[in-house]
Amino acid sequence: MSQRLILWLSTWILVCAGIALLLGRLHGRFRTDRKRITQREGALKERVKELESERERWQASTVERERSIQEIGGLYQLSKQFLATLDWEEAQQITQEALAKWMPSFKESDRNQYLQRMKSLVEQGQVSVEALLQSIPLAGTDFSARDRWAIVSGQLALGLQRVSLYRQVQETASQDGLTGLLVRRNFLERLDDEIDRALRRSASLAFLMVDLDRFKQVNDTYGHLVGDVVLREIARRIHSSVREMDLVGRYGGEEFAVALPDAGLELGIQIAERIRLGVEEAPIHAYDEEIRITVSIGVALYPLHAATSDQLIEKGDRAMYKAKALGRNQTVTAAERTT
Repeated sequence: MSQRLILWLSTWILVCAGIALLLGRLHGRFRTDRKRITQREGALKERVKELESERERWQASTVERERSIQEIGGLYQLSKQFLATLDWEEAQQITQEALAKWMPSFKESDRNQYLQRMKSLVEQGQVSVEALLQSIPLAGTDFSARDRWAIVSGQLALGLQRVSLYRQVQETASQDGLTGLLVRRNFLERLDDEIDRALRRSASLAFLMVDLDRFKQVNDTYGHLVGDVVLREIARRIHSSVREMDLVGRYGGEEFAVALPDAGLELGIQIAERIRLGVEEAPIHAYDEEIRITVSIGVALYPLHAATSDQLIEKGDRAMYKAKALGRNQTVTAAERTT
């Protein structure tokens, strides 16, 4: 009995030792496998981080690329707009829109001062990229916006230089290149001469300020080539509505000035209405487009409404804007001056 017990115990001890050895080997393999899994898990986590980092870099690159494309597109549109105009009023509007888009942090008061500075540079023929950048105040603008404006200034300077050069050419010419009418400078000189003559002869002189209604919509809808045809045709109709002795000039972009020597207020209104109806009643054919447009006219009389040519123009201008305020396509007479 004792031998059988000893044999059984020996066998059980051997079995337990075998099981312990097997469990030890399994535990060691488990620890090794767990270590490998932990290492692989760490490697996978690192790879996931790398992929996330690459995705973030790709997204940032995509955003930057899209921003660059938008900026290039914006510069192209800016250049295209400037190529289509030689008029300061329109160039001022383009510049103002560019400031709002590219310099949103720019204060409105600073923006207005900037535009005045640009107008002065255009008139002096001193437009340059450096001048455009130096005119931006440091206060109130962030550096990233100034960096963007440095890029925009190149296109802006080229456009304003063209406008400035055109103004200089126009000032040395007696006729407007587009309409064939008197240029503003020449018209004003002739108007002063007629005022002096009216003063010596105790005669009167009627002045008309004619402005196209919603002309910007024509340019925006049909393009500047069609707009040029409209301006030429309006100039022709105005010229055909006045007397041979009368003076007709292109005062601004879509503004025309008419001086009627030896004309009283009644004749001035009569000719103004002839011009207005002549524009309103017949459409203008420009390329494949048929354009209908109207004009607003202000009438002022020397010496009833004004004592000088400057006052006469101011009164005519105010009357014209009153015509627009009343609904456009009207003729309005200036208020008599107080003595």
